Amino acid sequence: MNRILLRKLIIFLLYLLTSGLVLFVFDVYPGFDGNAHIMFPDMVYGKAYKPYVLRTLLPGAVRAVAEVTPDTVKDRVNPSLEKRMHLLHLREWDERYTYEYFVALLLMLSCFVGLAYTLRHLTAWFYDYPAFVGDLAPVGGLLVLPVFFKYYSYIYDPGTLLLFSLAVASIVARKRLLFYLLFVLASFNKETSILLCGLFFLYEYPVMRKSVLIGHLLGQLSLWVAIRAFLVFIFRNNPGPWLEFHLTHIVDVLRGPIASLRFVGIIAVMWLLTGYGWARKPAFLRKGLLVTLIPLAVLAVFFGFVDELRDYYEAFPFLFLLWLPTIVEAFGLSAGREPANTSQSRLGS
Repeated sequence: MNRILLRKLIIFLLYLLTSGLVLFVFDVYPGFDGNAHIMFPDMVYGKAYKPYVLRTLLPGAVRAVAEVTPDTVKDRVNPSLEKRMHLLHLREWDERYTYEYFVALLLMLSCFVGLAYTLRHLTAWFYDYPAFVGDLAPVGGLLVLPVFFKYYSYIYDPGTLLLFSLAVASIVARKRLLFYLLFVLASFNKETSILLCGLFFLYEYPVMRKSVLIGHLLGQLSLWVAIRAFLVFIFRNNPGPWLEFHLTHIVDVLRGPIASLRFVGIIAVMWLLTGYGWARKPAFLRKGLLVTLIPLAVLAVFFGFVDELRDYYEAFPFLFLLWLPTIVEAFGLSAGREPANTSQSRLGS
């Protein structure tokens, strides 16, 4: 076998194995169906509570696959799937939806594998590390994800990680058509896609004519509003409020000293990995982290669980890329010369 093909095959199998491990943790702890407002079958068939039901991309894809699959096929494969699910899944699930659950697992696995390749691409874009660093770094990125898992797993989370990372890659590569396609998909997946408008502005402001930039931003905002309005109309009769307020959850966090120490400890480690050599790291990554993380933190205080790190997935590609130099330098390596394709991406300080 050609050495290049062999290397690609090894990388794929490594990413697939790591993604499978992460998916197993995602599926088992904390697992699905812990929140009665967002049960897996209800998400797939559009019956979940607002605002969760609006995050419809992956649930809708599962439903589409299930609806085009003949019942004879489902009846034939379901018994075999149920046996294997019981081996992997430690929580109970509604066995009437075994096939949908299997399809969802395949889609989420694909998202994690796609995330690994996207992180590999972004690593090569921003840094000039040896090839093996770029190949192995996404494995570390995937393996750190379980730190973000707490309370519940949501079917749309892997899609959020993949689509947001891909959209960041399309912004820095200036692949506009791809960006708009990803922006639309991300908007059907989760409302936080609006943060991509800020990242687009941040990257293009130094070089794009202001009238053109304003036109792009107005177009993006119009797309976002149209998609959100469409989803609000479709699911207007679902139970639940459009926004759930969780400000009092901060009190619950403070009452649990062990949980509080765990949260503070994780944040401290992340802060050190991010902040070490801050001024030497690419400016777009530093500014992009602030553009994503600050709004997400504010939203989490009022509408989420502030200690539920999955609320900050949109900042993950920036965190990963800012942690990487700190970790690599700890092993005695440096980024070396600046790759030619990142000269525009560093934006200046």
